[in-house]
Amino acid sequence: MLGEVKNLTALATISPSVRGIGKGKLSIDYMGGLWVLISRQDGGKIDPVMLQNMESWFRSIKPWEEGFTVKERVTWLSIEGLPVEGWNQHNLNLIVKQWGEPIFTQDCSIGGRNLSKGKVCIKTSQKALLTCTCKVEVGGNNFIIRIIDNGGLDLESLEGAMIRMNRKEKEEEELEDDDEEDWEDSLSKSSEE
Repeated sequence: MLGEVKNLTALATISPSVRGIGKGKLSIDYMGGLWVLISRQDGGKIDPVMLQNMESWFRSIKPWEEGFTVKERVTWLSIEGLPVEGWNQHNLNLIVKQWGEPIFTQDCSIGGRNLSKGKVCIKTSQKALLTCTCKVEVGGNNFIIRIIDNGGLDLESLEGAMIRMNRKEKEEEELEDDDEEDWEDSLSKSSEE
């Protein structure tokens, strides 16, 4: 069976989640773009009942087609030379839109680990690797930036990026909760005085 996942989160989480489904246990193999091959590890036929619980991950599931090829690819583009004041998810996504659909932006906050290059994962129909320069305007000044195609999607690094993103979101939520508690404490102390 062929499956087109809904998004990168599904792609990063689907394989570990389905390993134990059914008697013949399913195998998920990445094919490129947002497509995976779904097969039984014992080589048997897939019972549609085995796929019922997986509908939330997929945009579509269809039988194997002879000659099927993936028409798009998912790749990371690195953006180098952007000044710090232009360093945010919105700007990085605007820069890469001309080559494909932005799917995921690696942490690009000022507090992030690396401001020498930003990375945006895109879905593109372009087959050739991209390496180019382009001019962008930030704060009234022109800058020449470099766009470098990192050559495809590595599921292990994607899983790691998703884990880091989820961890960062949880930490930010905890900080917001702590800030609210501190603010509430200071309000109650000032009202007691």
